[in-house]
Amino acid sequence: MNTEELTTKMNNLIEVSHSIAKEKGWWDEPRDDRELLLLMQSEIAEALEEFRNHRKLDEVYYEGDKPAGIPIELADVVIRIADYCGSREVKFQESDLDPGTVGLSRFIPVLFFANYNLSNAFDKADYGKEYLGRAVKIIFDFYENEEYVMYDLWQAIDIKTAFNRTRPFRHGGKKA
Repeated sequence: MNTEELTTKMNNLIEVSHSIAKEKGWWDEPRDDRELLLLMQSEIAEALEEFRNHRKLDEVYYEGDKPAGIPIELADVVIRIADYCGSREVKFQESDLDPGTVGLSRFIPVLFFANYNLSNAFDKADYGKEYLGRAVKIIFDFYENEEYVMYDLWQAIDIKTAFNRTRPFRHGGKKA
C-alpha cells in the first residue's frame, strides 16, 4: 500500500475509531495522554504474549465471538492510535506515515521499535504525531513485507472495528 493510501485510510480510521469510542462512553471525561499511550503499548504486549503462546503471525481465531490473535492485537494498536488522534483532532499527513524504509522483517524487533516510537510520543508537539505515525508504519511494513505477505492488516482492523461496534457501553466495567 502506498503512503497516500495509508494516509487516507488512517485518517478515515481516526474518525471511525474515535466515533465508536465516544459512543461506547470512553470519552465522557477527559483522559490522560500517558495512560492512553500505555494502553497502546499494552496491545503490543498482548501481541507478544500471543507470539509466546505459539500463535502464528497470520492466525486469527475467536474466543466466543471476540476475535483474537497477533493480527488482531496489532490492529488494536492501530485502532488505539487512531482513537487517540481523533480525541486530539490530529490528522496524519503523508510525511507522518513515510519515515523512510523501516526494513524490519522480524517480529520481535517490530514490536520493540513500535513500542519505542510510542514511548517517544510522550510530551511531544502535535501529540507525538510523528512517532505515532512511525509506529503505524512499522506495523504495516511488517505485514506488507514481500518476504512474508502474511495477512491484510486492514482486514484485522475491519474485524476488530466491527466487533467494537457490538460491545456494550464501557465493556468490562473498566474506567475510562
